[in-house]
Amino acid sequence: MTFYFKPPRGDIQFHRLQECVEERINYLKYVTISEDISECNDNERFKFEYLTDGSALDRTGHFMLRIFASKLDGLKNFLLHSEKALFEKRLKYLQHFEVKRELQTALRHVKEILGSGLLLPRYKMFLQNFIGLCEKIVKGCGLCQVFSKVHSLNCSKISISVPFTLCLPMVGSRMVDLKGGFALVPCGRWISLLSCVFTDHIKFGLEQLLQSESCQVIWDDDRMKHLFQIIKQKPDFHGSAAEPNTMALLAKEIDEKSMIFPPCMKNMHSILRYRHRLSHSSRFYYSLFLKEVGMPISESLQFWSQEYSQSNGKCSSCTHSWQRDYKRYVYSIKHIYGLEGSRRLYRSPHCKQVQDMSMSPSSDGGCPFASFDNDKLLNCLHQDIKSDKNHLERLFEVKDKESPVEACKLYCKMLHCVVKKNSHLAGTERISGKEEDTLSALYPSKFYKYISEN
Repeated sequence: MTFYFKPPRGDIQFHRLQECVEERINYLKYVTISEDISECNDNERFKFEYLTDGSALDRTGHFMLRIFASKLDGLKNFLLHSEKALFEKRLKYLQHFEVKRELQTALRHVKEILGSGLLLPRYKMFLQNFIGLCEKIVKGCGLCQVFSKVHSLNCSKISISVPFTLCLPMVGSRMVDLKGGFALVPCGRWISLLSCVFTDHIKFGLEQLLQSESCQVIWDDDRMKHLFQIIKQKPDFHGSAAEPNTMALLAKEIDEKSMIFPPCMKNMHSILRYRHRLSHSSRFYYSLFLKEVGMPISESLQFWSQEYSQSNGKCSSCTHSWQRDYKRYVYSIKHIYGLEGSRRLYRSPHCKQVQDMSMSPSSDGGCPFASFDNDKLLNCLHQDIKSDKNHLERLFEVKDKESPVEACKLYCKMLHCVVKKNSHLAGTERISGKEEDTLSALYPSKFYKYISEN
């Protein structure tokens, strides 16, 4: 679980440098779709001399990709998403004393960085907060408990207080309580906290790299330009990768997160949980939605396998099952993520596409504001809004007198205020101009991101 604060030193032959970078890319692709990275330790297609956690060549591959990602958005998306997945999966196999050792190493490196020269103010503050976090974890007594195999995600016997800016995705998803600008993180969520911190470090590191004087020196080297062109030609980095969130949407969290889904996707999720099947178009659109709001392909495979492995006896006409049609479903999911077939970049549906689904007799989806009566619509709304008579009357009035899109925008604003209130971030209900622009072109994915990230 190397944090990659400090680049390696030394010399390396160019052909080995190229092989190091390409090997890391191939391995990161594998990591994003693999449930268990321990399965590939004896896999002959990977050269683990370049991939051993924390080694000089491991850090070389990471920092080279970081340099190239500063000029290539597709690679940047891939790097943030896949390196986070690798960090989490490496962390899963460490014992408490190994985690402690890695945190102590990271702590030493951060102190060196803080004393080395000019830093961007945001990055400097992040590093100072990181030192405080590491010292609390290392000096505390919770590591042995957190990194035991029987430790529950719901455990809250030990908590640490950290600046809420270190775990904004956890704040947005109401995984932590806030008090005086600090987040109280229970020990069951420490792994998620470390994952948030790692992702923020990579983002700040990319920003700092662009401001570094050495960055231009690197790009003046013809060998670097040549290697960059080789990496740039790879089809994976032309926008086909899913846009990563600061925190991935996990299969085990989706029931909880569905409470802030737009009504159309919440309805699809409820049908799926009840029948364990969706029609083809609904499954396609729901998969795209989950991908775009941050579900990695490994989590998507896990989520759909769990549902389609169950009996479909509840009013579903679908006769397929994961056990019998495994290859078909895996190919379909990889295709949606741009890893099979034409490698096309699919986008999640916009409101008009969702509304058109309501006209199909075989569809499970559609826009609840367009095709549901008020009683059925209630099943798709958040409990706090359903229990507020004034909110409901206003929502039904807009639905009946204006348009489904306007009703959905109003519901989005209401839900945003509910989430802020419940996470102790309640403030004014006024919507800024930037937020209004976001809501003006409403997609289900934008709806969710607006609620979870603001």
